[in-house]
Amino acid sequence: MLIYSTKIQLVALPFFIFSSIILF
Repeated sequence: MLIYSTKIQLVALPFFIFSSIILF
């Protein structure tokens, strides 16, 4: 479960940064 949670964060982090770049 912990590995699955880390996997989501690993994918969500670059996606969040990518969204921030598009926002600005």
